[in-house]
Amino acid sequence: LLIGGQSLTLRDTTPADMPDVLGLHHRVFGTAVDEQWFHWKYNLGCGEGVGAWHDGRLVAHCGGFPRHVWHGHVRKHDLQIGDVMVDPQWRGILTRQGPFFHVSNQLYETRLGREKRFHVGFGFPNARALRLGVRSGLSWDTGQVLALQWEGPSKITQGATAGLSRFFWRVSHLSAQSPAFDAI
Repeated sequence: LLIGGQSLTLRDTTPADMPDVLGLHHRVFGTAVDEQWFHWKYNLGCGEGVGAWHDGRLVAHCGGFPRHVWHGHVRKHDLQIGDVMVDPQWRGILTRQGPFFHVSNQLYETRLGREKRFHVGFGFPNARALRLGVRSGLSWDTGQVLALQWEGPSKITQGATAGLSRFFWRVSHLSAQSPAFDAI
């Protein structure tokens, strides 16, 4: 893969790439995360990611985490996009088709949609990342999420939701006129 005259290697990240992912996180966010953070997200959380390397250095990464989400009354296997990082030195390089686009597109193309592991991808990006995703055609802005509700195992006792793990999420449409609105 060539971007701005630079050669990049694009591939899935693996547990062996932990030092690269941790290093990129530090360069991007200025904070240190450790092996336990990586293990929690990518081993225990079954996270998946795609990275772009230049001269043996990880310069971009897009990761996501499996979630079971109720779409109406149908339980789907979705991917929560959560770790999108581009090395500061690589930002703005052919923005529409730069490292961000390629790692994100590869993750989405190989994992999301009909006949793939995950029904849809979703995330809660900051404003800058959302604008870039929309501008590059990789995602769209569906509006603000005003509240998420997680019902612990003690509240999940009947019907189709019986026996759900405490890690499952449920999506329900709610309007300000709904009697349940003030209860949340």
